[in-house]
Amino acid sequence: MKVFLYVISFLCFLSGQSTELAAKNLLIEMPITQELFLVFYSLTDLGQTDEKLIARDSEYYRLVQRDFAPFKNHPLVVKFNEYVNSLSKGEAYYMYNSMRMNACMYGLNASNKIFVRTDKKFYSFKKDIKYRQMLTSLQPFAQDVDFYSFYIKHKPFYKKIVTNYKEEIPVGNMIKWLEREFSSTYDSYQIYFSPLIGGYHSTQKVKIKDKYKTLMFIGAPRDSSRSIFTESYVLRNSRMLFTEIDHNYVNPVSDNHWQVNKVMHDIDCWNHKAQGHISSYLTFNEYMTWALFRFYLMDYYDNETSEKIWEETVNYMVNDRGFIKFREFDAFTISLRNHGKKVEEMYPVILKWVDDYPCRSTIDE
Repeated sequence: MKVFLYVISFLCFLSGQSTELAAKNLLIEMPITQELFLVFYSLTDLGQTDEKLIARDSEYYRLVQRDFAPFKNHPLVVKFNEYVNSLSKGEAYYMYNSMRMNACMYGLNASNKIFVRTDKKFYSFKKDIKYRQMLTSLQPFAQDVDFYSFYIKHKPFYKKIVTNYKEEIPVGNMIKWLEREFSSTYDSYQIYFSPLIGGYHSTQKVKIKDKYKTLMFIGAPRDSSRSIFTESYVLRNSRMLFTEIDHNYVNPVSDNHWQVNKVMHDIDCWNHKAQGHISSYLTFNEYMTWALFRFYLMDYYDNETSEKIWEETVNYMVNDRGFIKFREFDAFTISLRNHGKKVEEMYPVILKWVDDYPCRSTIDE
């Protein structure tokens, strides 16, 4: 009976966000041209070796490799490899990110012709168009492999992933929590994802006609065949979204505190320079966005499962991502939780703690 009641209460918890989401205009998509880019990229040298860019642990990935393996030596793949291999790792990552984001702003018709979607706007971290223009050069590849037919064939699979995500991930609760803790608000939220996207995620916030929207580009849950979603499964996939969406709340507050730009100046003490986080600003924001996931967990879950997920998260941050003082940072920030202040009001205290921390480089230890 206890298990039955828990399952019922958990399902009610998930379904209770529908009103919040309707008001916030949530869009979740797996656009066809994003999939075209990711499938193409999965055939390249970097796509075959770097799991931060292309996730290789799903049945969908194995299906893609089976169907498209004959095209690994396609002239465009060969040419793309030559170009990417000439870039620094940082520039190669930037290129991937720019193309992946902007791919969502294109469409692909039944003739495998790429066109600009009139309902979308281009997004990238810089106002150049170099990598955006490269997306249209994928058209010969799309035509040679008949990508449109592949996408239509698997559209029920894509639809199922989106439907499951809407049902299992409490996006509305995340938004509600973040808007309670921060002054920023957004009129709409757009999530673009795929099982092929690895751990290299990104987000953008834009203003269009006096409307503020935020966009997240993340990996999709790998297993879409589930009919029962355990709490641990929900929390792991929630973490993937939460730690991206909260950048849209954390970063604006950091922008208003000049100390963020220097407080973690001894980067080797705080960060093994993982994934391009090579400045105090980027490192501090990453510490904050991930630390806040524990705040959220304690407000909405606060049980044995959430504690297990959080310990897993801390180990991942310290040992896998190289944010070596994250455990200490987490212990301090969570001590502020019941002081009656919103997160954005805690900044001065947190920044002072970081500045006073007896830090010495531990990169060689």
